[in-house]
Amino acid sequence: MYGVRRGRVQVAVSLWCGVAGTLNPVARGYGGRRALPAALRRLTLAVCARVPPAALLARRLLAARCLPAPQLLAEDLHAVFALARRVYVV
Repeated sequence: MYGVRRGRVQVAVSLWCGVAGTLNPVARGYGGRRALPAALRRLTLAVCARVPPAALLARRLLAARCLPAPQLLAEDLHAVFALARRVYVV
């Protein structure tokens, strides 16, 4: 565990954690937004995120709960929701 001093406050930081910052677009009419300063822009890394496959996400969540056979449960759960989505199409 490392610490970072922020003014008078010491904040504990775990090496297992990451920090992410997001900014709303400056030019799209959001009030009060400013461009990221150049000094901070050099310290940041652009990251792109996408939605994970539903079956993979279900498998990881079920495995995290230590459920038996998370792979099979995830596939069945995904199949049920896929069928429900197909039936519920308006």
